[in-house]
Amino acid sequence: ADGRAAANAIAGLDPPAKVNVLVRLLRPAGGPVRLRAVRALGQVGDALAIPPLRRVRGEARGELRTSIDESIAAIRERARAAREARPD
Repeated sequence: ADGRAAANAIAGLDPPAKVNVLVRLLRPAGGPVRLRAVRALGQVGDALAIPPLRRVRGEARGELRTSIDESIAAIRERARAAREARPD
């Protein structure tokens, strides 16, 4: 129940604050919170989330490492799409 309440609180934050909180959740030594934070950053993160994700990737293995790669790719794709959508 506490985890669900925390997730709801994070979801209600403005985008910059949300990304900052999720980046802080990358710091624990592992576990499901870190994996969920990585995946959430893939959904809402911006370019500022990439360096912390890369730092975690250096020690990550398995599913966590794959999720980091997917999140970085998703962030880059969103940035590319946003650039292309801007009028000249």
